[in-house]
Amino acid sequence: MSVSFRLALFYGAYFFFVGIQLPFWPVWLASRGVGPGEIGLILASSLWLKVCTNPLAGWLADRVGRVPMLGVVLGLLGLGVGGIGVGSLPYFVAGCALLGLGMAGWMLPLGVIREHIEPRTLAWRTGLYRVGVDATAFLGPLICGVLGETRTPAFIGLVGLAAVAVGAHLLWRETR
Repeated sequence: MSVSFRLALFYGAYFFFVGIQLPFWPVWLASRGVGPGEIGLILASSLWLKVCTNPLAGWLADRVGRVPMLGVVLGLLGLGVGGIGVGSLPYFVAGCALLGLGMAGWMLPLGVIREHIEPRTLAWRTGLYRVGVDATAFLGPLICGVLGETRTPAFIGLVGLAAVAVGAHLLWRETR
């Protein structure tokens, strides 16, 4: 699996999920009796975890390598997607926490990109991945809208499972 393909999977899975779920979280939480203050705390938890764990993710990437850390990050994102997609509030909160831990590796792909391309093409490659990010953020909600309310949770679970599988593959490939 090429580096470009792995990075496309990382960004694609992350923003596909964000595009599907993020706009609807507050409404979903309110429908389950969660108040505005608690909604804010739940949603902020993943961002604060990201802020707090970014330096740790960078330090670990310097020690064990960027690609294995990318596998860990993708696995955490996949577990977060699964937790959020299950539907019950405790799993949702756990999913937000895992999502925040997974987002700690947000900058890792740029290091991987730099290792495998000519420096003069960095802006082009970064822009190309950004287009892919935006496309998946659009495609996720579109697919879920077509699938409808009853089929969407299973689809989200499959997206999470796929992210965990790709993360495990990256780890296995780098450690053998």
